[in-house]
Amino acid sequence: MPFSYFPPLPENIWGNIGGNIEIQSDLIELIDNKLEETNKRNNLLINPNFKIWQRVANEFEIVNRSRLSNVATLETSVPHGFQTTDVAQVTQMSDSSYDTTSGETIIVVDDTSFRYYSSGSDESETSEADGKCIITNRTSIVATDSTFVADRWIALSDANTLIATTTEQTGMQIESIDDTKFGFIQIVPNLYLSPSLVGKFSTSVQLSSNSNASVKVAILSWNGVSDSTTNDVVSSWNSEGTNPTLATNWHYEGVSDSIELSETQTKIKLEDIEISTSDVTNIAVFVWFDGVTAGENITINEAQLLPNNSALEFIPNTYQFDLDECLKFYQKSYVNRFAPTTISKNGKIVFPTSFGTDSGGAFGSVSITPMYKPPLISLIGANNPPELGKWQVSTGTNIPVIADNISENSFSIKNDAGFTVSTNSISGHYVCSAEI
Repeated sequence: MPFSYFPPLPENIWGNIGGNIEIQSDLIELIDNKLEETNKRNNLLINPNFKIWQRVANEFEIVNRSRLSNVATLETSVPHGFQTTDVAQVTQMSDSSYDTTSGETIIVVDDTSFRYYSSGSDESETSEADGKCIITNRTSIVATDSTFVADRWIALSDANTLIATTTEQTGMQIESIDDTKFGFIQIVPNLYLSPSLVGKFSTSVQLSSNSNASVKVAILSWNGVSDSTTNDVVSSWNSEGTNPTLATNWHYEGVSDSIELSETQTKIKLEDIEISTSDVTNIAVFVWFDGVTAGENITINEAQLLPNNSALEFIPNTYQFDLDECLKFYQKSYVNRFAPTTISKNGKIVFPTSFGTDSGGAFGSVSITPMYKPPLISLIGANNPPELGKWQVSTGTNIPVIADNISENSFSIKNDAGFTVSTNSISGHYVCSAEI
């Protein structure tokens, strides 16, 4: 711990401390007090300002397509969250003339359809169940139930569709398409929690709304298998004003009073909560909303869970600190603003194919930022179409690959089938998830 944490000490203290038992005791007590104070300020929530958005975007099914003159129109099966001037990438259409390998700027949009410039013959509305599109240049996630939004935060919904986006500075905005209950949760990993379970906990979250939904916050405990939690913590949302019924092994440790939101930022708190459930292995902060208006926009920021009997003033982390924490649970080779399955050469991994041409042969090893546990790994092609479980050799052929020798720090890329094409390299992307 840096000496700057300590108040001024007697002159030449370090030279004389060995022979002075009283000073030794005072210094030990000072260090213990400072450590305890620092621990009580240790925010157990990761990404508390909602600044990190690695998942970035959704992939949507295209249900209808049409083209008039040089304007293409695509209809999605659910609200897509696009806005005019966003860039959409369209891939794997049965009519490939609709594909936009590098993305196209959206010119007109409504909830479930959007338009962009695309050359080709006029075409009336046509079923397109196999077509897909994704957002490529902004942070927006369409969530239903148990969907990750900003890193480590999970959206929960009672048959509602939510559009989650970043705000201009920090925080997350959630637009509720419908008028049913919804919420969000973060579950604290066991290794972050174990030293704190014997004390009190307090939580606070800052919120505002363009309407007047009501909000509650709760501290939950999980007494199932450590780090094997059920992310969808709600068994039944129940009627307005009634707390949701929780899924098996989840328990309420404390619930705040209900607060009606407004455009003015409001901080909701829950303090001095003791974990009374036995055999607890994880805890979580759960925030949910009642009396929601269709189209209501709620902004969330400055979330904290402290091992303390009160919710102290919120202290933000640096962007790099939050990113480093998030990378322990989710990371990818794509740049942050690109969603997995995006056709992108940025960040892709390239190995020579002089080794690994036989089935089971290794092309090379990928080093990753150390993760919370050995991750689940998805391998995705970098070119069109970006196939799952395949990377592309330099001649353009997609071949099956697998991840092997997986640890918290690295994994190997292996040939899963063997190939006989003469090539000099193989390339593709990866996604690693070590979420609990």
